[in-house]
Amino acid sequence: MKAFIAEDNLCAQNLLKLVSHGNAIVAEILRLKDHKPATYLLDSKETQQKYQDVIMDFSYFKISDVQEKKINTSSKLQDLDDELKEKYIELINRFYLLFENIYQYIVDLNSFIEQLNDNTFIQQNMETVMKDVEGKQLLCESLYLYGAMLLLCDLYIPGPLRERLLVAFYRYSTSQSQSNIDDVCKLLRDTGYDQLNGKRPADYPVEYYSRVTIRPDFIEKVIGKLRSEDIYNQLAVYTIPEHQASALATQASMLVVCLFFTPRYLHTDTSRMREIVDKFFPSNWVVPIYMGVTINIIDYWENFKAAKSVLNNTCNGKMVRDFFAKRGGSIPMLTNKTHQLLKEGTLTDDFVLDNINKILNLLLNSNLVLRWLLLHNTDVIFYDHNRKSKQLKEIVLKETNYDPLKILELMISTAELELKVREILNKLLENRIESWNANKALAIEAIDSLSELFSGAKHITKIQENEQLKLWFHNIAKQVASLGDPISSKSIKKVTQLIQALDEVEEFHGIKSTSTIVQFLSESKEALRDLLRAASLKEDSLVTLETIADVSYAWCTIDTYTKYMQDSIKENPAVTSRLRALFLKLASAMEIPLLRINQAHSDDLVSVSQYYSNELIKYIQKVLQIIPEMVFSIVEKIIDLQTWAIKEIPTRLEKEKLREYAQLEHRMEVAKLTHSASTFTTGILDMRSTLVGVIRVDPAKLLEEGLLKELDRHIGKKFEQFLEPQKKYQPTAANLLSRLQKLAESMDGYRRSLEYIQDYINIHGLRIWQKQ
Repeated sequence: MKAFIAEDNLCAQNLLKLVSHGNAIVAEILRLKDHKPATYLLDSKETQQKYQDVIMDFSYFKISDVQEKKINTSSKLQDLDDELKEKYIELINRFYLLFENIYQYIVDLNSFIEQLNDNTFIQQNMETVMKDVEGKQLLCESLYLYGAMLLLCDLYIPGPLRERLLVAFYRYSTSQSQSNIDDVCKLLRDTGYDQLNGKRPADYPVEYYSRVTIRPDFIEKVIGKLRSEDIYNQLAVYTIPEHQASALATQASMLVVCLFFTPRYLHTDTSRMREIVDKFFPSNWVVPIYMGVTINIIDYWENFKAAKSVLNNTCNGKMVRDFFAKRGGSIPMLTNKTHQLLKEGTLTDDFVLDNINKILNLLLNSNLVLRWLLLHNTDVIFYDHNRKSKQLKEIVLKETNYDPLKILELMISTAELELKVREILNKLLENRIESWNANKALAIEAIDSLSELFSGAKHITKIQENEQLKLWFHNIAKQVASLGDPISSKSIKKVTQLIQALDEVEEFHGIKSTSTIVQFLSESKEALRDLLRAASLKEDSLVTLETIADVSYAWCTIDTYTKYMQDSIKENPAVTSRLRALFLKLASAMEIPLLRINQAHSDDLVSVSQYYSNELIKYIQKVLQIIPEMVFSIVEKIIDLQTWAIKEIPTRLEKEKLREYAQLEHRMEVAKLTHSASTFTTGILDMRSTLVGVIRVDPAKLLEEGLLKELDRHIGKKFEQFLEPQKKYQPTAANLLSRLQKLAESMDGYRRSLEYIQDYINIHGLRIWQKQ
């Protein structure tokens, strides 16, 4: 059957490009959230008073002529205005481009829906697209992405700031670039949501969603599909009924966002809401809406009568207590099982092939427990002041005996097991044909040897010539040689029959009496079993592994565990090399927003993947910065000893003074400190070069950058200490000279210590010093 997203399907390609663009817009929102123009935030009274006449919200449009006249007649205001324009014009244009893209996205989506309903695409309409697996996924994603981008825009770029930036763009830009500005302003005007002060309108975000009209029948169809079907075919992986909510977690996120487009469901449709809550939210109320940005539905559905009443049935104290006590109690057992599998020598190729289902089941359960606990033990991103949800969080913390170190250990060991199993499966799949041919040759050789034994050609005692057995084994060897492609079910069936035949012949009179025959028989059966293993290995296991290992829900939440990771590194630097598996697990989360962009061959692929890769690398640097910090705290002690305690040995030294200059205790202390520093750096250097998204992380470079950053901080502190005017005395030429002398000695101490320690921690100490 032809794929829906084939390049010659115009309808599918248009829809795919739209969804791809939606993911790129969300990435741009997340990128720009860290580059908000500081002055336009007006976050202090001084800034407000200074800029109140040149930075304005939408009230400007009512008095624009008067305000422009006021600015033009005041040179002070003109200078302020020009300064803002010069400083922020590029950023203002970029924010406007984002806002315009959000508006253009919904215009394009409405246009596409109209084309579907008008039968513009030959042989494609709403019904046919909704019947196709890829088609219904893309249609549901198109509406969900619009809702997600509106919510994220309101969360990260507050309403008052949006209005000020839009007014600034209107004032500073040329009229040609303002074609859609009225519509953009209507869509993105302030909603009343205030993350900082914890305020939002009662029915938020219903009014916000309704600013641009979308066909109600399209919304109904999308919610119908999300509500009633498993559109991503996840239930094939999560086969146990209790795992249904986890299997449908992606749909649950989409449904939470899309339900606000039809508030009727939330307000009055109790029967449908009961069906949704029972299916998607049994004892779970924290929902990640996009790349780990979480929302609490207990709080957000508070003002929707039907949704609130139904949610009370599943998310009440008793059910949550029972559910999470079970989840929390399974942590030690799951950690213990993963540790057993990670023991040296356990995960051999044969062991993985024979026990792949058990291993995948363990990983599935570990990921389920981690998902539930990571989401419900931490604060949500969208603010939450709901008293009931706070009570439920306290119950979760109590019932699970919340211990972040235990959760972190399960997270790391699960990531390690996933990485090792993935590497083994990839290697086996890559070498499957070679393995098939090699085992086939071994089986033929062993069976031919058996045929030869019964021919009487080899004079081995106790084995009598037997023409029938000779011919029988010769025939079996021929059948093994005729085996074709390992993937075909015919080959698998034939190998199974051959193993059964060899089992039966073993019972033949006189066969078991000779060790040589028994040995050749067991060798041939083992080779045939290896054939069977090679043939039964499919890519399904890898697909299942990728599905259950999804950690995109923790993209933001993981930061809560940074402190515990750093404490673990302090306690045992060897943990650093184990963290590599966790960082790679986090890197796999990028594949979700990049999937559609990649399928559409969009130009946005590079910039979006670069953004997510950079974000993860920043996080890795943040976690591992503890190592340079620890190294420098040790270097400080070495500096003190080398600068102030250990005497420099002169070129010529009298024998009597040797003991005086030896200073064995101090030198022993330096040796201990050096060993301690080398232990810390070994952990990071053991991580190996790793591809994180589209950027390769070199541990040595990471360490060097971290040390450079720490050196910068320490030298800054020394300059402050010796050169800043002190309160105790007035700075004079005399004491300045002595302070400069001490600063010079301190700097020399840093240089000598870096030069001394560089070989022990395997970095170029002097190069770092010269860079600084």
